[in-house]
Amino acid sequence: MKKHIILWAFCLACGGSLFAQGANDIQTVATVTLTKTEFIPVKQLRNRVEAIEKASGQTLTLEQRREILDGMIDELLVLQAAARDHVSIEDGLINQQMEEIRAQLAQQIGRRPTDAEFAQAIKDQTNLDLAGFREQLKKQLTFRRYLFEKKGSLIQSIKEPTSVEIENEYKEMKNTSEGIAQLTQDETVQFIALVFPYENDSEKAKARSGAENLSKEINGSVNKFDEKGGQQNVSYRTTSNIIQKNKRWETLLGKKFMDTVFSLKYDPKSGATEVSPVLDVESGNARGFYIIKVTGKYPFKSPLALDDTMLQYNTTVRELVKRALMAEKEQALYLQAQQELVDDLRKGKPFQVNDQYINY
Repeated sequence: MKKHIILWAFCLACGGSLFAQGANDIQTVATVTLTKTEFIPVKQLRNRVEAIEKASGQTLTLEQRREILDGMIDELLVLQAAARDHVSIEDGLINQQMEEIRAQLAQQIGRRPTDAEFAQAIKDQTNLDLAGFREQLKKQLTFRRYLFEKKGSLIQSIKEPTSVEIENEYKEMKNTSEGIAQLTQDETVQFIALVFPYENDSEKAKARSGAENLSKEINGSVNKFDEKGGQQNVSYRTTSNIIQKNKRWETLLGKKFMDTVFSLKYDPKSGATEVSPVLDVESGNARGFYIIKVTGKYPFKSPLALDDTMLQYNTTVRELVKRALMAEKEQALYLQAQQELVDDLRKGKPFQVNDQYINY
C-alpha cells in the first residue's frame, strides 16, 4: 500500500489551505485538473514538509517529499470528485463536530471554555484560526463522506477478531517488554470522594472551610459519609475514582494524597473501610479538597491474565485486545478503501508534477 495515503491524513491535520496563494507563490509544484484547474504552490509543499520535519525531528528525504506531494494531489482529487458528484457537508454537521471538540476541552479544564480559550486551544494544536480550522474540518468530513459513498461496502466488510486471533495477540504481548507494560496493573485503589472544588486562590479558603466543617460532621463515620454522599449539595460533589500507585498519579495528585489514600484500611471480605481526613489537590482538573472512603483495593499484578479485569477500563484484557485488533482491521480496510478510491481518481493522470521543485 502506498505510503502517501497515510501521509495525506496527516497533512490534513497539519493545517494550511491548498488554495491560499499570494504574490510570492507563483511557482507551482503540481497542477490538478480532474474537474477544474487548481495549483499546488511550491511554498505550500515546503510548509508541509517543514511542519512534518518539525513534528518528527527528522529531515525528510526526496522520496518522502514526493509522498507528501502525492498526498496533497490526492487531497485535491478527492475534493474535486466530491464536488463533481454533489457530495457536500452541511454547516450543522460542522457545528456539531466543533461543539464536540469544545466539550472535550471542557472535560480537560473542568468547565466550558470561553470562545477565546477555545480559539487559542485550536490555534495551539493546529496552528489555524477558527475559520481555517472549520474549513479544514469540512474537507475532512467531505472526504470521509465521499469515501463511504464510494467504498462503504469494503469498509463495512470488517469481521470481528476470532478467539484464536485474540489469544495469539495476547501471547505476542507477553513476549515483549512493551506488551508486558500494557498487561501490568499497578497497585490500585477505588474510592468515593466528597470534593469541594476551587478554581483560584480566592475560592480556595471557602472550599477548605467547607471541607473541614463537613469532615468534623462526618467524624470518621462511614455511615455519615454515605449519608452526606447521597445528598445534593452546591458546595461539593460526589465522585467515584480509580487511581494506581505510580508516578503519573503521584504527579497529578501529590505524594501526601497518594500516601494517605493507599494507607486507608479496607477489608475485601467484610467491606469494612475508613474515611480520610481532608486532602488537598492543587493541580489540574483534580484541584479541590477531598474527603475519601475506599471501596476497593487491588494488588500489583503483571502480567494480567486474559480474563482478568483491567480496572481503569472496567473491562477484561480479552475485551481490550479484541478492541485493539478490531481497530487495526478497521484501519487496514479504511486505508485500502482510500487507496482504491485515489487509484480510481488517478486514472488518466489528471495532474502534472514539476519535479524540479521537489528536489531542493
